[in-house]
Amino acid sequence: MPTPRAAARAPQASADTRHAPPPWEDIPPDDYVPLSADEMFGGPPDDGFVPVFDSGPDDVRVAPAEARPAAPVDARPLPPAIALDPVGFDGEWPALAARLPLKGVAYQLAFNSELTAVDATTLKLSVPVPQYADAAQVAKLKAALADALGKPVDVTVEVGPARRTAAALDAAARAARQREAEQEIHADPFVQQLVRDFGARIVEGSVRPLADAASDGAPPTLH
Repeated sequence: MPTPRAAARAPQASADTRHAPPPWEDIPPDDYVPLSADEMFGGPPDDGFVPVFDSGPDDVRVAPAEARPAAPVDARPLPPAIALDPVGFDGEWPALAARLPLKGVAYQLAFNSELTAVDATTLKLSVPVPQYADAAQVAKLKAALADALGKPVDVTVEVGPARRTAAALDAAARAARQREAEQEIHADPFVQQLVRDFGARIVEGSVRPLADAASDGAPPTLH
């Protein structure tokens, strides 16, 4: 049975235990003197310390990234058209390919293929992407051609160069319309007056041919 003196010391010992640092924390030595605010924040940074800024200081200049060279443009004339008279179509392959009701990869097969040979029963196509020559996609193309021509035709597809395609002719037509639209806007008397009298300028890339601008409704922009 504890004595009254021992019982009196027990609460004090428990209180000391509650305020004591956990055993896993180091106890500062008796001669420990905490650093002052000047010593904590006014001293030089540690060796090798590099500050990180959310947005760089005003005196920092970042070298611009090197511009990537533009993709080379094939300026060679397109191969001559091959008439589709043998299969009963009045026109060439890009015109027929563009009107076929295809989607997905089968559409890409038709739109990006070049006709290299044709006879009464077979079309021979060349495509630049191996996935376009997949048998399932060729079967879809054959079915669409049978509906368009009113008779079945065979289609053989090989991987190789494809230049006279519906995609190439469409891109060339768009480029021609773009050049014509830019020439017209620069020759417009009202635009010339704005440029001359008010220092206006046509924002590069804002000119759209009427046929192409109808989809986005974006008129030319003057600044």
